[in-house]
Amino acid sequence: MQSKLIVLEGIEAAGKGKASIAIMNFLASKGQRVVHTREPGGTPYAEALRAVVTSKEYVTPGICEVMGFYGARCDHTQSLIIPSLENGSHVLSERYYASSFAYQKQTQTELEAVHAICQPYLLEPDLVLFLDISPETSVKRMAEQRVAKGIALDKFELRGFEFMKQVRENYLRISRNETPATHKRWCNIDAEQPIEKVHQDIFKILTEALQLPA
Repeated sequence: MQSKLIVLEGIEAAGKGKASIAIMNFLASKGQRVVHTREPGGTPYAEALRAVVTSKEYVTPGICEVMGFYGARCDHTQSLIIPSLENGSHVLSERYYASSFAYQKQTQTELEAVHAICQPYLLEPDLVLFLDISPETSVKRMAEQRVAKGIALDKFELRGFEFMKQVRENYLRISRNETPATHKRWCNIDAEQPIEKVHQDIFKILTEALQLPA
């Protein structure tokens, strides 16, 4: 079976971290090799850029964010994702380029131009799992799971309800094939459900997409 690039997308606190652990365990139980990674990040260079683009310290024009994310993404793809796939492992990435189209919509013209320049260095995911929650749930979960525990929020997490509402709407536009970020296989998953049901929905999709034994 050909190795696949599987991407988890969603607004803040949608459950990507817990879903990643569940997916890794599920695929391992099916005898599948898989590499787990994230964006921005995944390589030393990309992690260094992550620290800059998510920092509250810097206030820059939107185009700087776009170029920072795509610089990290190109290195991540070329240095980690492609070699892992060629080595016979699936790759599970928390976020990929759909995140830019969801989070950086305010610089749409520049974003599409940068995406077009970088596209030869990127891959189209084989499967995107969009964990869909409301902005109300996002803000509530961040307060309960991060703020209450003293975990500092990055500059995107700090933008609040209206920003999360817009990001979710952007994701839904992507799912309807209205932006260049739409993929061949995009699956919306109701992540407001109990976590066990969310993960079971994911496993069902993976079983079909990867043609795994039941």
